[in-house]
Amino acid sequence: MAQLAEVMTHKVWSPCVWRDGLRLRENFLSASFIALDFDDGRLSLRDAKELALGTGLGFIIGTSKSHQKEKVTEKGVVQKACDRFRLVYRMSEETTLRDVYRYNMNELMDIYPCDPSCKDEARFFYGCTEITCAHEGEGQDWKPVPPQAEISEMKQRVHEKYKYYREAQLLPMWAESALLDGITPGGRHKTCYRLGATLIHLGYSEKDIVGLCLKGPLKDIGQIDIERAVANGAERSLREYDEFVREKNATESSGS
Repeated sequence: MAQLAEVMTHKVWSPCVWRDGLRLRENFLSASFIALDFDDGRLSLRDAKELALGTGLGFIIGTSKSHQKEKVTEKGVVQKACDRFRLVYRMSEETTLRDVYRYNMNELMDIYPCDPSCKDEARFFYGCTEITCAHEGEGQDWKPVPPQAEISEMKQRVHEKYKYYREAQLLPMWAESALLDGITPGGRHKTCYRLGATLIHLGYSEKDIVGLCLKGPLKDIGQIDIERAVANGAERSLREYDEFVREKNATESSGS
């Protein structure tokens, strides 16, 4: 981690390694870290540090050159000064699988209010102006990409659960516990994401779900983070559910 922190402040760097040093997606060879870029002020340095410490993982936070400076986008839009930084998590081992790297990046970007354009395998970053925190902790295991058959079976079970809870006008036990206690595996941001992904199918609007989160201990992470996590969970879940329904209808039509 100390070596990585040194590189992050003095070099153009990337969490990825490329074949022959050519920065192309198809040249992806390996990655031992995951790097998230925060550029719009929705997550402060202080909150990012607390969030990262809560995971127990090894991480580094470094500010970018536009940190706490007014910024003008390529389209001429002026963005006010705010905390702008990178959060880098150490993984437990190196992965040489491009689809695993992309899958894990997508999983994290559904939870964190970070720049979604920084998830591809050819991403690089300019040097940080300062390392504000470097923490030696555990490495995160790479989540394997579920096989297609497993995904289809999982979608069928979820579809049946949605129908049951809607008709019974009940919440899943984990959701009730999360709203009351604010504690589930994966942290509070991921909990809000899961609530958005689930309750959107049980007749709740995104506004309703955010309101429920704000009534209990989940409110401690802040309304803006809750709104983003709920919206991301609802949007992705609805998209996947629509895909499942189309696949189901197509299968039934071909069978008849």
